[in-house]
Amino acid sequence: MRKPATGQAASTVPEPDSGALARWNHATGPALQLAEATAARSAAQALLQAARATPDAHAADLLLTLHRLLALRLLAPSTGDLLAAGHLRPDHLEHLHTAREQAVAHLASHATALIDAFMIPEDVLTRHPIALPDWDLFLDRIPAALTSGTA
Repeated sequence: MRKPATGQAASTVPEPDSGALARWNHATGPALQLAEATAARSAAQALLQAARATPDAHAADLLLTLHRLLALRLLAPSTGDLLAAGHLRPDHLEHLHTAREQAVAHLASHATALIDAFMIPEDVLTRHPIALPDWDLFLDRIPAALTSGTA
């Protein structure tokens, strides 16, 4: 680690080894985390903006529920750190799980409408039988697809 300048705190991030490849390897993890966080924030903002912009109360409710579900799923990997730091209490974790399950239950009955709203191309839907009205006819193909890696 590098010595801090006078009046600065010591850095907890180790100094990367010299050389371009070592510097690259040291920087890729944080760069990927930043890209993931930026994409997640953009998705969350888009859902909120769409909910605020729609005049249809039912559509706004679904979009807000999608936003809530996204936020809860993004929060989930950090709950241990937040708990350890005292930002969450153990009972909060149960509430997060309940809120996630409620959001999924609310959205489940609207799955077809949501698929239509996201304008998923028809060729994608036909390659994924669960999106078809008669999806249950494909259940016998599932074990073979899991073992062979193809559907």
